[in-house]
Amino acid sequence: METGDLSQWSVPDVPGGANAGGGVFNSGFATASVDSVGLAHSGLHAAKLFANTLNTGEFPTSGTRLFRWLEPEKYPELYYRVWFYFPQRFVPNGNPPWWNVFQWKSKRADTSDPFVALNIGNRPDGAMYFYLYDKNAKQSYGQSVSNIPEGQWFQVEAFYKCSGDKTGHVTFWQDGVQILDVANVQTRYPDGNCAWSVNNYSTSLNPNPATVYVDDAAICLGGRCP
Repeated sequence: METGDLSQWSVPDVPGGANAGGGVFNSGFATASVDSVGLAHSGLHAAKLFANTLNTGEFPTSGTRLFRWLEPEKYPELYYRVWFYFPQRFVPNGNPPWWNVFQWKSKRADTSDPFVALNIGNRPDGAMYFYLYDKNAKQSYGQSVSNIPEGQWFQVEAFYKCSGDKTGHVTFWQDGVQILDVANVQTRYPDGNCAWSVNNYSTSLNPNPATVYVDDAAICLGGRCP
């Protein structure tokens, strides 16, 4: 984001270009921009992900997504890293409640579907925490290791093995501590690809609208990102 815009998510082509390796995608009442006042983990800029989850009927969900597909299509096993900043506590309160902030999708023919998502829920005391949702298998995986801090930057890392059969593997670390590890799962369509995105995407959040920040995103081959 140090270019002052989100164009690097599309390299090696310009945003929307025929050879773009990713891009920014908005739906409903959600937008992605670059914070220009210096709320950043490093440097001067961070991505600002804004979502207004007002359900008008026409737009039952709202989401903004920063995508990369060039690397996941080329390498089936990769490591991913981002820094998140949640300025306050939010509660996903849709029916059912869900809030997707990190995902992999798989595309085949004219179909593009989420396969594995890092979602946010709330503990009984209201604290936010990450859990994994395998949408393909309709299976959730919880964890009691870490909660999400409010008003400070923290790191999320992931390993993803993109596999069309049940040899896939997903691991997550929060600030260097493993919080989730799920093996022997299908992580793409057998005839599809893999694409990764960082998101602010939900049907309903309280308070609304909700803004979160992302910085220092990286995709790494051969080991966890430095």
